[in-house]
Amino acid sequence: MAKPRAPTSSQEPTVSDHALQPQGPDQPREHAFDGIEEYDNNLPVWWVMMLYLSVAAALIYVLHFHFGPGLLGPPTLPPPKRIDGNGYTEAQLRAFSKDPARGAHGKMLTSKALCVTCHGPELTGLVGPNLRDRWWIYGSNMTDIVLTISKGRLNGAMPAQEKNLSKDDIADLACYLVQLTRAEGFKDSPFKKPDPKREKETPIDY
Repeated sequence: MAKPRAPTSSQEPTVSDHALQPQGPDQPREHAFDGIEEYDNNLPVWWVMMLYLSVAAALIYVLHFHFGPGLLGPPTLPPPKRIDGNGYTEAQLRAFSKDPARGAHGKMLTSKALCVTCHGPELTGLVGPNLRDRWWIYGSNMTDIVLTISKGRLNGAMPAQEKNLSKDDIADLACYLVQLTRAEGFKDSPFKKPDPKREKETPIDY
């Protein structure tokens, strides 16, 4: 086999010439592509130190924040405020429910919102569920009640009222229902029995 020729002064060095002729302390690998050589040298000390420091920092982070005193997540954060009652919190709605004027206004809105059509004149249930007993499908918190009135349920079987009533009107409807339960207590209906498969016993007791 013929040996590769060393380049002369009038001949440009080839890729093979570069690959076979080490220059200085660098030791090139026995291949080159498009004139690009790959040297088999150790990594720079600063690069290796950065790698070791990154691994050490990751271990310290995991031990401190996942298993040590620096725990992250819900256990160390305050509970979020529920603001799904048309912009009102549960605390605000319960404060509204102590205002007799709001309850009186909500009572007048029951006909406009067609509440009596499905829930009956005393809201003890006809086609819709009894709103005066201890059992609720979607929850008895005031934010739950406001959300149900606003958005509706069952794909329109319970019609949404957010386009027909203002957010204060909807809050007043919820206040009327809560005030009615406070004043007259729970009221069962012989026509609309609770359905434990769908409803949970979560009475209005606030």
